[in-house]
Amino acid sequence: MVIKRKGRCSMKKMMVWFSLMIGVFVLVGCGNGEDNTESNNPGLDTTKDEAKPNDSADETVAKEDMTYKNLPITLADVIRIYDDTHPDTDITSLSLDTSFGNFYYTVEGIDDDKEYELDIDATTGKVSNQEADDLDSDEAGGVKRQAEALDLEDIIGIEKVSEIAEKEVNDGLATDWDLKQERGKVVWEVTVEVTNKQETDVLIDAKTGDVLATEAED
Repeated sequence: MVIKRKGRCSMKKMMVWFSLMIGVFVLVGCGNGEDNTESNNPGLDTTKDEAKPNDSADETVAKEDMTYKNLPITLADVIRIYDDTHPDTDITSLSLDTSFGNFYYTVEGIDDDKEYELDIDATTGKVSNQEADDLDSDEAGGVKRQAEALDLEDIIGIEKVSEIAEKEVNDGLATDWDLKQERGKVVWEVTVEVTNKQETDVLIDAKTGDVLATEAED
């Protein structure tokens, strides 16, 4: 009887050990399966704790740092925006000045029967204050258009003409710009403010950069 009990106990021990071994292999297999699933799944985010870039960072130029040298909307942009807004017309004048701390372009144009005017934000390119008026009978039919349309080919840009004007009045600061036709030429009239707040207007040939005249304002 003792021998029979030992045989049964040995058999039970073997079955217990066999069950434990199977359990260990099952656990190891499941663990490996989970790791493989995570590493082989390209759609799974395994970098949740990594720092993310700041998408809301403001990369634009602050208003207080805005000058004619870093305006987002350039002279070429303004001409394109005007042409897109009023196709088949000609520009007769273009100005850039500041209003309440903002830079704004004002563009005037013409076709055979109407005159146009609009403002363009020099920071955003947004168009505002659009106007259109009929020409007088003696100006219609292309008469005024032919006389006042600006030849914009090869004109000097705002930054370059500002350097010329500032140098002419001993390195003041250019604050206002007007592109227009005068004395049969396309000219820039640049207002330069010096340290004592005195302003001087400098008339510059828009194609050659030659200074045509200066006038100090009282």
